[in-house]
Amino acid sequence: MADQAGTPRARYREHNRAEIKRIALEQLAERGPSALSLSAIAKRMGFSGPALYRYFASRDELLTELITAAYGDLAGRITETADAVLWCAPRERLRILADAFRQWAVAEPHRYQLLAGTPVPGYSAPPHTVAAAREVLGPFLAVFHRLQQDGPSPRYEGPDRQFQQWIGADRAARDWVRHRTTTAGGGGSGNSGGEGGDGEPDPARQAAALRATVTAWTRMHGLVSLELQGSFHGMSFDPALLYAAEIDALADQA
Repeated sequence: MADQAGTPRARYREHNRAEIKRIALEQLAERGPSALSLSAIAKRMGFSGPALYRYFASRDELLTELITAAYGDLAGRITETADAVLWCAPRERLRILADAFRQWAVAEPHRYQLLAGTPVPGYSAPPHTVAAAREVLGPFLAVFHRLQQDGPSPRYEGPDRQFQQWIGADRAARDWVRHRTTTAGGGGSGNSGGEGGDGEPDPARQAAALRATVTAWTRMHGLVSLELQGSFHGMSFDPALLYAAEIDALADQA
């Protein structure tokens, strides 16, 4: 029978689980995700190897919990930021959201690399982590959709046509895009301003906004990863300014 919440046994179990995750994060910071070792964690805690498996059935289960928690923290930061700047102009909201993304990554480099760095050999993330990643990008999708309101409706050409096909073929993606682009307002919790208030949004704008969101993710990740790897060391410029310029370019393209 499972331990009842709040009992000494349950508190002991949660304490040990938290300690395992804390030591795992230290391993990530020191040697990267591929070096994560349950046996090393067990030795550090004075446990036998089999004893640790009472808390996490495998390395992959521990990795999944760390990844889910990291996505949750990053999504929380982005959503909180989006809600705080709800009434800013869309372009300024995009700048602030992108800066929040970079600040979290710079403050939590080992956790960011766990989400977006080199894949861990032999590890396959479960489907629910895809939904967690979408929570990070949701406010960006809302802002890019809002930016689309200021211009003529885009035509289905090139990549926008492919993104519209993606929306049509993938129900989870379709529901996510619909949630982020159909509620009036533009907030971080899924509001972005529909066509004419709460009306049905233009599918072409949805596709263009999704394409812009994915493009923003690739560019933000590229620059942040280079910065965290130290690739800009020795260059006479500020990576933060380059990052800001790239975000402005994305807004122009949108």
